[in-house]
Amino acid sequence: MKKVSVLIASYNCAQFIGDTLHSLCSQTMNKDDYEIIIVDDGSTDDSVNIINSLIKEQKNVIFRSRTTNLGVIKTRNELLLLAKGRSEYIAWCDSDDIYNKDKLLRQYTYIKKKKLIGCGTWYKKFGLHDKRIIKFLNPEANRFFLLFGTPVGFPTFMHKNNLDVFFDETLSSSEDYDYLSKICQLGDIGNIPKFYTYYRTHLKQESLGNHSRQRIMHVHLSQKIYNAYFADKIDEQNWIDFPSVLDLRDVKQIIELQNKYFTLFGEVFCAIVDYRFILLNKNKPRCLMYYFIKRNFKLLYIFKLFRGKNVDVSVFNNSR
Repeated sequence: MKKVSVLIASYNCAQFIGDTLHSLCSQTMNKDDYEIIIVDDGSTDDSVNIINSLIKEQKNVIFRSRTTNLGVIKTRNELLLLAKGRSEYIAWCDSDDIYNKDKLLRQYTYIKKKKLIGCGTWYKKFGLHDKRIIKFLNPEANRFFLLFGTPVGFPTFMHKNNLDVFFDETLSSSEDYDYLSKICQLGDIGNIPKFYTYYRTHLKQESLGNHSRQRIMHVHLSQKIYNAYFADKIDEQNWIDFPSVLDLRDVKQIIELQNKYFTLFGEVFCAIVDYRFILLNKNKPRCLMYYFIKRNFKLLYIFKLFRGKNVDVSVFNNSR
């Protein structure tokens, strides 16, 4: 059995797949310890020919192609079925992204050492947008953060194989958010504080071309998580935009809510709200200053979000 199966759903990726495969085939993990499984979803460009030419000398690559386009969700489920029983862990990779040469080895070692069910890495966006993305290390924070969004960058994600978790084929978008939320309930998820993944941004991406649709689905999934784990404990919010404020009156309401959140969930949940307050209101200096003064030293809790300590979270143990 392999240590890791890297799964790639490819579609019209002729322009970028060469860079992706080169980064995967150049990993410092022993080639006998990992495999690459690719399913092409009916590409109409030269993707299939390019992939075939690139993998001719690679003994650890499995490639399947079809002429019918079924969509990324069905293709990812097909990849999961192909990988079932073949490895300890699954690593997801988009057909236009790039792995650091140490990613698989370091991530595999980190998961085993921390006894996680899965983890992502910090990552760098490049192409149309250049940006560094950091994620929380603390598994407790990652569970709570599901209410607001994805705690892991999906193309960075590695998790245990054979979990019998699949993508919801009824969704039209944000399927990775839903998938991550299911896995997050099965065990601890962390992030490696290293930029081991490079996420390419370009005009063809679904995440850029269908922002409005993705946002609607994102809000829907956040509502689903709220109903399952939080509805009987806290009042409903538009969690995707929470705690964005307009004026000091809104800030005062957030501070009042923080007292309630601390009683219910403790300092980690409050630290997430603090962290998001800073990010979402960074262009409102008056509101920020007032918040800093009132929250005082409690803002130091934010640093705990970036510690990899395992913590039990009772709120998730009694889903309704």
